[in-house]
Amino acid sequence: MQLTFHSSLGESRIWLGRQAGESIAAALAEFPGPRLLLTESRVARAQGHFQEQVMDRVDLQRLVLPEGEGAKNSANLLTVLGEMAELGLERGSPLLAWGGGMVGDLGGLAASLWKRGVPFCCVPTSLLAMVDAAVGGKTAINFGGQRNSVGSFWPARAIWIDLDSLATLRPEDWSSGFGELLKAAWLQDDEWARQLERQPAELLRADHPDLPAHVERALRFKLEIVEQDEREAGCRMLLNLGHTFAHALEALRGEELKHGHAVLLGMLAAARTARLAGVADAATADMMEDRLRGVLLELGLLPAPALAELAVPVILARMAQDKKVSAGRLRLVLPVRPGEARLETVTLPLLERALTDWGGLLT
Repeated sequence: MQLTFHSSLGESRIWLGRQAGESIAAALAEFPGPRLLLTESRVARAQGHFQEQVMDRVDLQRLVLPEGEGAKNSANLLTVLGEMAELGLERGSPLLAWGGGMVGDLGGLAASLWKRGVPFCCVPTSLLAMVDAAVGGKTAINFGGQRNSVGSFWPARAIWIDLDSLATLRPEDWSSGFGELLKAAWLQDDEWARQLERQPAELLRADHPDLPAHVERALRFKLEIVEQDEREAGCRMLLNLGHTFAHALEALRGEELKHGHAVLLGMLAAARTARLAGVADAATADMMEDRLRGVLLELGLLPAPALAELAVPVILARMAQDKKVSAGRLRLVLPVRPGEARLETVTLPLLERALTDWGGLLT
């Protein structure tokens, strides 16, 4: 299956299916060399045979970065740019990022910078990257203790979503991807959200018959939003449901907390904030909190006493550094109900109460 979307750079294509190697090689062969394949160490080990199938068909130089979110830094960005310089990448030469969100974010930023922009292509290998990170043109590295604080908008020309690659995922990476999948459903349609919530554990396998449909639906939803608001000036901000909380938790807990897990925990905090801000009535807020706690319990993310013990002022200080802060005010995406959310400016005292209550929901 192929999807297309339009951005400021023109038309981009997304391929969704299985056994993508031949399609990747054929498309890359249309670009002039040299060509750079950027990946990370765990993906290179787990999916080296997939990458070699492509490298046997088209000339690619491979650069392997360390794995993990901690590798999304300025030192590795300079490493990639240095490799591009050494290879002599021209304006029309592509960079292919093959891996999860870290590789896609860093590789996309490098592609946007080299010679003021070279073609960027992407093979997302995690569920999280497939349904969210690889689509929409956001690129970034972490800098100054802040997540994604240095970046650009540089949409991929082509994205290959090969569901076979999900067979190499670790359980924690599966459930992290589920967090972004459920977030999309909570923004779009309650019935879809309920479908996901009924089977979170059993859904998370590469050969599940319902998985392709869920991935396609998340992709179509995000593409519709991004085409309306590429630079995140309006409706695209809603895609940050749970994220302001999540980024603070990730900054405080580092590698021990996966992004999608932090998003689910952040959605729970957003539900409590919505109650206190009057965005959701008490009965609806109770229902949302019960459903989110049920998902977190099923995925083994609750109880979480270590997170419950985080000092509220420390979390607030981290949230105040978020990119979405404007004029010192915190603008949060809050759920009205599953299937609907809105942007709301929240006072610090209210947010302090919400975070205190949230800590009690984690045990």
